[in-house]
Amino acid sequence: GRSLEHPLREGWEEVKGHAMYLAVKAKYDQNPECSSELVNTTGPILGAPDHWQELNSNVLERVRFELSSESKGEESTEYKNWCQATDLPDGSEPIKVYLSPASA
Repeated sequence: GRSLEHPLREGWEEVKGHAMYLAVKAKYDQNPECSSELVNTTGPILGAPDHWQELNSNVLERVRFELSSESKGEESTEYKNWCQATDLPDGSEPIKVYLSPASA
């Protein structure tokens, strides 16, 4: 969520898809059970017709493709579209990640 200590960065609208991709990719990279569940799904991942759900669909489709054996071959047009929707735009500053201390 939003924080006064860490306000939204300038240009957030342009980079939020990439930030979402990084977070979702990290989640699946760190959780083999969830990763396996995602890879074993089939068909399009559809979201509601609003921007965040559409972006979430693109992110999940991209991560599923990258985790699956499909990604070992040639990149599809769909994959290129997912990347275009979730890559960091040219000239953008890298995304900084702030981690909270682990709770006891």
